[in-house]
Amino acid sequence: MPRTVSKPQTPDLPPPPPGTHARGAAVYSADELGQVVRYLRQLRGKRQRDTAGQLGVSTAVLHRLESGTEGVRLQNALEILAGLGLDVVLVPRDPRISLRDAQRGGPDAESAE
Repeated sequence: MPRTVSKPQTPDLPPPPPGTHARGAAVYSADELGQVVRYLRQLRGKRQRDTAGQLGVSTAVLHRLESGTEGVRLQNALEILAGLGLDVVLVPRDPRISLRDAQRGGPDAESAE
């Protein structure tokens, strides 16, 4: 007998910061994320050692993130990004999907409850 999958509940999400789409960048790989982190650090004129110390991570972790190397814990990456003033915004690639439909009263708002 096939197993039925229950309809997922819409996550309770805070609104994205205003103008996010106009100021942000799409990142599709660890290498691209590392390039952004390195760019922001260098834009501030900081060395890896100084930035890592300010963010409370090891220089090795920051180096691995900037290099796009596998093995950086998600929590570490999120803390580094936040420390550099970056927010992570998730946007479905499929334009028919919205993470906010149920919160805005979108097409599936009634059935999501």
